[in-house]
Amino acid sequence: YELHEYNMTANVHKLSDSCQLEVVVVPKIVLNNGKKYKEFINHMQIKHGHVPLWCLIRILSFGTISKFYKLMKFNDQKEVADAQIYFIQKILEMGLDKSNKLDLLLSNEIHSKKDAETKFRGSWGQSVNNPTLYQRFGTVNSSYMKSLANPNLDAEKMESWDVGVTQSFFEDKLSFDLGYFNSNYKDYIGYHGETDPVTWMYTGQYINIDSAKIQGTEAKITWEPKPWIKAIASYTFTDSEDKSTGHSLAGVPKNSLKGTIYWTPNDIVNLFAGIEANEGRYMSSAIGAEKTGSYVDMKLGGKVRLLKTENTEVSLTGTMYNLLDQDISMYKSGNISYYAPGIHFRAGLAMKYTLPERDKKKK
Repeated sequence: YELHEYNMTANVHKLSDSCQLEVVVVPKIVLNNGKKYKEFINHMQIKHGHVPLWCLIRILSFGTISKFYKLMKFNDQKEVADAQIYFIQKILEMGLDKSNKLDLLLSNEIHSKKDAETKFRGSWGQSVNNPTLYQRFGTVNSSYMKSLANPNLDAEKMESWDVGVTQSFFEDKLSFDLGYFNSNYKDYIGYHGETDPVTWMYTGQYINIDSAKIQGTEAKITWEPKPWIKAIASYTFTDSEDKSTGHSLAGVPKNSLKGTIYWTPNDIVNLFAGIEANEGRYMSSAIGAEKTGSYVDMKLGGKVRLLKTENTEVSLTGTMYNLLDQDISMYKSGNISYYAPGIHFRAGLAMKYTLPERDKKKK
């Protein structure tokens, strides 16, 4: 069946809003079931002189629809994909045994998404974390501190659970999340160190702490007014404890505040800007351990895709840190502190390879 000239001109302004081409010429439409819809098509052509696109879309083959999809802009493609995830979930809930239910879903369900939604979540799990090579064999020896290797470190065992609630508004454009987490460790891999009061030399190493606990609350706000921009702000309160001493664990800040804005104008460029504020961290889990100062770190970065083939994607990545040029204390020994660099950056190449479909089936 040919698309009538009136039908194309009547809908070209709608297509141009979401397609990359101003005019789309489709010389022939392949129907999914020509015999079944023959009377329907003939009726529309005889009575109206054309077949409207909103009617035609119900009988197009998947391959033909995919051609329309390829012509859409990236942000519109993403919006369609998000709607299809919701659509598939509803199909699984309703089942496919009733064709009238599916027809009702096609015509109404996608356009009647709830404006507000409440979700409750919870999880429980166990894990084993092995020590890293640096924790076992890495050493530092400077004029003011020594970090010794510990090749006898054991793997830590963790049992954790969490609960939370998420409230979303405006079809998930705005959401609030509040949660509680609780983790208990056996043979926790922590850091223990002490400063010599005479030489001010700091000496430490990674050790296994018999029993430790980390618990706290998290609050997060997510705002995504458009598919190409998203803002996330979060606050975390963490209470950590070495159960043998009652002291806080090393390297775990009690209060942490983060904010990030993501900008994805297309499928090639992905940029972000973030700010992070952390309370000072203890250098060791020992009683009387020193504490680093609080800090604020602002960073800017992103990823640009340089090459994409059927199975391979190569991207340029880069991030600038400490844009406010703050004194971020990493280590502290008496009156001596070791600070992270001022404004600095990292850049590199990232490659992603996806196995071909036939290789996936063999695997």
